[in-house]
Amino acid sequence: MNANGHWVTGVGVTGVGVIGVDVRNMGRLSAMMLVFSVVFWMSMGYCTASDGEVIAVGDGFELTQDDVTLLREYYEKTPVRTTEEGYKEAALKIKLFVREATVLELDKDVEVPSTGKRSAEFQLKLQALYIKYIMESYPVSDLAIESYYRSFQERFATDAEPALGMTIAPMDADVKKKISAVIVDAQKIRILSETEDRLKVKYRVKIIEKQGEG
Repeated sequence: MNANGHWVTGVGVTGVGVIGVDVRNMGRLSAMMLVFSVVFWMSMGYCTASDGEVIAVGDGFELTQDDVTLLREYYEKTPVRTTEEGYKEAALKIKLFVREATVLELDKDVEVPSTGKRSAEFQLKLQALYIKYIMESYPVSDLAIESYYRSFQERFATDAEPALGMTIAPMDADVKKKISAVIVDAQKIRILSETEDRLKVKYRVKIIEKQGEG
């Protein structure tokens, strides 16, 4: 209560209290009930500006509902759609791949958009860089490369006179690189799935279940 007999809530001395409500003309009991009500709803999470509910945690990071919301809002501007659970799974995968991209310093030359580093736009850029790194560095045996070369020689035919028949390009370093890329790309889904599983173990990811679930 101030010198004029007005109850205030601690937000300045103008009489403007919690969430901008004027309490100067309120009785003592009404003002106290207002304060207690706001404190209660804030404790329940209904007065926060964003939803920071933690969905998953790992060594050095956590995935929150805010992350999922940012991703969903980004994709809602595109033709891509999925379920809420699908957005959560995608957000966790992005979180893991971005963390690895950062560890490998793949992000040092990436321009940060005006929306900031936490934006879906920036996160997806880093994920794409990490996927590119994984695909280009994935090991392919010489045996697999040679087997592909012998099985699909027509794909390596060079221009030649019809009378001379088909000329096959030699299996040099350039051809090997192209074959390796084709083999890896054909297994992209499996490779990325295995990579995600490996990172979940590496960072000891734990999914947080809501009370009453599980």
